[in-house]
Amino acid sequence: MWQVDDANNATPAARGTKTGVNLSTLTSDLITAQTIANPKYIAYTITDENGNTSTFANDGQVPVAPVGANITWSDAVSKFKIRNGNVGSADTQLRIYRENIGLYTYLGRAVTLSNADLKGIYGVSEEFAARKTDNTAITVYNNDPVNDKVAYTLVNDNGNESAYDDGGLVPAKPDVTKLAYSKAAKKTIVSAGVVSVDADPGCILYCYQADDASGSGLISKGLKSGVDLTAHFGDLEANQDIAEDKFILYTFKNLAGNTSTYASDGKVPVAPTQAAVSASTFSNASGDIGIKETAFTSLTANTIINVYEDDNGTYDAVNSIKKNWTASADNSGINVTKSATISGGVWTAINVGAKPYVGYSIETADGNESSIIFDTDQIPAAPTLPIASTTLLQAGDGGTDAPAGYVNDTGKAAVTLRPGIALSANEKLTLKVNKTNSAIMTATIVSSAVGNITPVFGTTDANVTFANSIANSGNATTGKFDFTVGGGLSPIAESAGVADVAVTATKTSSNGNESAWSAAVNITYDKTAPTLSFSQAAYVFANDAGVKIFILNASEYVRANSGLGYGTIDPAYGIKTFTVAGWAVPPTQFKFDNFLQGTAVTITSDNSANDTDAGGRIKPAVIQLGTAGIALFKDLAGNKMTNATVTVIFE
Repeated sequence: MWQVDDANNATPAARGTKTGVNLSTLTSDLITAQTIANPKYIAYTITDENGNTSTFANDGQVPVAPVGANITWSDAVSKFKIRNGNVGSADTQLRIYRENIGLYTYLGRAVTLSNADLKGIYGVSEEFAARKTDNTAITVYNNDPVNDKVAYTLVNDNGNESAYDDGGLVPAKPDVTKLAYSKAAKKTIVSAGVVSVDADPGCILYCYQADDASGSGLISKGLKSGVDLTAHFGDLEANQDIAEDKFILYTFKNLAGNTSTYASDGKVPVAPTQAAVSASTFSNASGDIGIKETAFTSLTANTIINVYEDDNGTYDAVNSIKKNWTASADNSGINVTKSATISGGVWTAINVGAKPYVGYSIETADGNESSIIFDTDQIPAAPTLPIASTTLLQAGDGGTDAPAGYVNDTGKAAVTLRPGIALSANEKLTLKVNKTNSAIMTATIVSSAVGNITPVFGTTDANVTFANSIANSGNATTGKFDFTVGGGLSPIAESAGVADVAVTATKTSSNGNESAWSAAVNITYDKTAPTLSFSQAAYVFANDAGVKIFILNASEYVRANSGLGYGTIDPAYGIKTFTVAGWAVPPTQFKFDNFLQGTAVTITSDNSANDTDAGGRIKPAVIQLGTAGIALFKDLAGNKMTNATVTVIFE
């Protein structure tokens, strides 16, 4: 093998030999480790076993290597593009290689549309296809973002191939798990993490709409440059309007001008129809979405339903705020309830004074979001219960002798509540009482009702249908509440006369949208009758004749149930039995001293009582109120002493 200066084989210079092979059948490498200078020619001779040598066979020139910097490569479309200056000549064809730390792998060559070899001058700004021999696309990147480069050679009609020239790294496709598209906002955001390992802000991220994940029907939808995609977070590309049910594709171009393969981020989901949203119901009290006869989505794969609040029911970036969202699940069903409580684990009510409209979008597992469709019906404002508990719960509504604002033991299973809220046909009022446990009932106005109806939970009304929202909350005919539901609401501690049972309400409009819970009005629930005790230790002997005072201590605040006056030791009066021993003169007559209410009940004896020690003297050992005693005292809730005779407990 020879390097020569021209086609006439001038100035031959030896470039290697090959012996010991059958040249009539050899089809593999012949002479290796050869370096032929450009633009020199290659010539060959054969020397036989007798030492006779043939004339030169000239094989033409070695092509000059292409300038890799003048070529950019795209894994996405398996094409190369020329920049800065033309590449090749009329008799050369470009070849594409992957280079990884000095290892070159042939991938394919420039081709025509019919996959024939494409030779000639590759002009500036022109783009050319390249394919493997089997007409499949070429992918240079092979999972090594640091070392996978594209390299090029030129091969001429004589089959001589140039040296390799470096075309730079080919990037990995962007990590679409870190990208999300919003049809409503018409933008792509970086949701988390690293989109590309290339931090140079001169790199470019491209976005496309396509008919499928491979890029059919490709339409450009913008690009982003000037940011570090290893660290950027938040809005990325704006003003992108990608059609519903179309695929979102991304590519990444590095500073070498080379482009990754397509990264498919799935489809833009179809938004719920207006009919589906209008037929649905929404509770601002719980965040529950009632999907009725029309499904929100046809997608059976896991999706999320996002809930938005808005001031006028038309999307804008300032006022349309995502409030919460549902769990990821199959949301294609009908007649189901979905709860938008994933963020924070609870629903925080929409401020309907500022934003009375609710809207929904569908979000796929890829993070792509549909348009937002708003309900044309507003969320009702929370109702206002009577400020005074005495209006909500009038005297006797909470039991026999129960004053306004109180529920006692006799009334606990049949409590009347008067929210005083007027409703019209098909509207509903939900009333909840809560302390530890809850009882919830609803009052719905029948469709035939005319004008405003003000339901009373405890009064039968042909225009009102009552129902239990929690089983056994009350009487579904009259609407009376049962405070013993679910183990019972917690009554107050006996020494604390505080209103701590919360009553709240929601209003549901005729279209099924429910308000937030109202502000609470507190009432008092006390089911335990008071008791009396006497402290023997506190009694001090006077050692004389005259009025003796005995102080009985009530277990809670009590009131006189009727007028109190002198009594005698007789079951018909206040004191039935009063036992002492060793007194000079035991007391025989008593009065309750001007008692109205409190925890100290004072008993005063007659003037003749003399506690001078007459031998074996003791302090009072028995004090019993007579049969009339049950009518003498009651607590603030109206609970009376319930024993036929009330025995004072000694301390």
